[in-house]
Amino acid sequence: MQETVSKSRFKAKALEYFRQVEQNRRPLIITDHGKPVLQISPFEAKP
Repeated sequence: MQETVSKSRFKAKALEYFRQVEQNRRPLIITDHGKPVLQISPFEAKP
């Protein structure tokens, strides 16, 4: 299951969530009033 976080919580701890996505290599879904609006995922260079 994908991890989700509200926009207000993400705003307060954005750098922490960026590091988490980078380390875990799993996307994070940002929600607004319970609905998914954004996805942050690790960058993958294509050869």
